[in-house]
Order: sequence, then C-alpha cells, then structure tokens
Amino acid sequence: MPRVGEKPPAPPQGLGGGGGGKEGFPLPHTGLLVLLAALTSLFAALVSAYVVRMGLPDWRSLPKPPLLWLNTLLLLLASLALERGARLWEGGALREARPWARAGGALGLGFLAGQLLAWRLLLGAGYAPAGNPAGAFFYLVTGLHGLHLLGGGVALAWALARDGRGLRACAWYWHYLLGVWLLLFALLLGS
Repeated sequence: MPRVGEKPPAPPQGLGGGGGGKEGFPLPHTGLLVLLAALTSLFAALVSAYVVRMGLPDWRSLPKPPLLWLNTLLLLLASLALERGARLWEGGALREARPWARAGGALGLGFLAGQLLAWRLLLGAGYAPAGNPAGAFFYLVTGLHGLHLLGGGVALAWALARDGRGLRACAWYWHYLLGVWLLLFALLLGS
C-alpha cells in the first residue's frame, strides 16, 4: 500500500485484453443469458408441477392433435433459418441474411398459428382448460411458450430494423425456445 504522497503502483499489464472490456462477451448477450436462466426456472417449475400433478387420480390425458408434429417441424425449420441468417450476418452478408431471418420469423408465426389451431381443435372436441387438470396444464405451458415465441418475433423484427444487430441473440433465443418446446412436447406425448 503506498504511503501518503507516493504514487500508487501501476495496474498489472496484460490482463483483461486491454480493450476496456469491449472485446469480451457483449452486454446484450449477457442480458439474454440472464433471461434464459429465468425462463429455465419458470419452465422447470412448470414441468415439475406437471409431472407431480400427472400422478394424481383425476388426471385424464388429452388427445394429442397430429398437428403438433407439423408445428414442431415448423419451429425446427424456423430455428435453422435464423441460424443461417445469423451466420450470414456475422460474415457481413446482411442482404443475404435478411431473407433467412424473415423466413425464420414467418415459420415461427406458422408455428404459433398451428398451436392456436391445435387449441381450437381440442376446445371443439370439448377439452377446455377448466374441465381437466391435464387440459389446464396443456393450455398453460403451450400458451406461455407461445407468448415467449411471440416476444422473440418482436425482438427479431427489431433486430432486422437495426440492420441485423441482435440477430445472433435472436437466433440463440429461438434455439432455446425450440429446446423448451421439444421438452414440453415430449412431456405432453408421454402423459
């Protein structure tokens, strides 16, 4: 420790890259990781509650509309298209990235439309959220997933309006939501 009037020692050299932190992990990506951690907690709690509730005697499984398979394919294709768009953007090819990112967004909207149609089919067959705990959980988990995907669509539109800045974070978010959907879909099929 320096004495009064002495110059403090110079900070160590060669630590941290010397660029003031700008070359490290971008702040928006850090924010996204925090969001994904929070969403993981939310969906993990829902999955845990679903599994526990499924074991009680009043649980009556819902029919699984075959449309859910098509919706899953649409979400997978959306994630792949966004990944392609993000890679093109990172390579400096924004013009080529835009159609891929837009296709990913359109496929995501197709997934959401398909989910709404699946809801409509189940409601039309008499499977309302209040009629059965399995129905309540189905609408809750698919609805929350859909709302988060819709939010991802808003973020994607914003990224495209900003010349692709944020496209990588959008792709990560959609990959995450694809993973969540695959877990939820497997859970729904198994109940």
